[in-house]
Amino acid sequence: MFKHVIVVLLVTLLSGCVRPTTQPASPSAVDKKALIGIWAMLPLKNGIANVVEFRADDQVLLHSFNCENPQVKMGVEQYHYAVDKSSLTIRLTSPDHATQLKILGIVGRAMKLKQPIGFENESLTFSYLKVAQVVPFCEMYKPEDKSPKTAFKPGDFIAAPAIPEHKDLDKFVGKWRSEKATQLEIVKDKQGRFTLFQPADDNWRYLFNNVHWVGDELNFNSYAYSEKPKLFDHPFHKSQIPTQIRLLPNDKMRMTIDIDGDKSAFELTRE
Repeated sequence: MFKHVIVVLLVTLLSGCVRPTTQPASPSAVDKKALIGIWAMLPLKNGIANVVEFRADDQVLLHSFNCENPQVKMGVEQYHYAVDKSSLTIRLTSPDHATQLKILGIVGRAMKLKQPIGFENESLTFSYLKVAQVVPFCEMYKPEDKSPKTAFKPGDFIAAPAIPEHKDLDKFVGKWRSEKATQLEIVKDKQGRFTLFQPADDNWRYLFNNVHWVGDELNFNSYAYSEKPKLFDHPFHKSQIPTQIRLLPNDKMRMTIDIDGDKSAFELTRE
């Protein structure tokens, strides 16, 4: 909220992290009396959980908090505010800055505000609860799991690509490709076991485990990671995808992948 937060929140917005954690309140007639008091913001995914204090003397104090680094003192910003009841907006001004907030709703102790950020018509939405003192809701903050954004370690995924025996296993052996590239290989390793394999490319390395048969369908987990630090933020880095393969007529294979419950199927052709 306000000038201090805009730059910090741009990254949050562009990564799809600014999501209200309470249901939207219906806008209604709002005046200054409804605003007066202390409002604590529900934490955003980047840790920001500011507290805003609307006073009866037309002054508003923004107490900045970041639950990711609670030991860092972020200071207090002071503004003058005015409420426009007809447009449901709050005008905030200081000697060097002015901004406007849209009131999406105030119902009881819950408030929701929206702030334009002047970036391709985007805006930020903030949810608040009225409180008795200036204390952030850091106990509600759930830190983002940053482990996928680090280099791969052997313990991140235990490879076990060997394929159990099956009467039709020989028919699966070979290289299987889509129109663009090889997607999967079934080969023999040095011990003479049939295993899953996918060749590395310039960006990605591939591993497999949990290989088992369900009838005539081979099920397994496919795992991908990169050794390039610039790709550690990529969603494919350290991704684990449940996969099934089944033979089709005419020397083809049907591959089905499951990404967060969304299944997609496509055909592969033997090279």
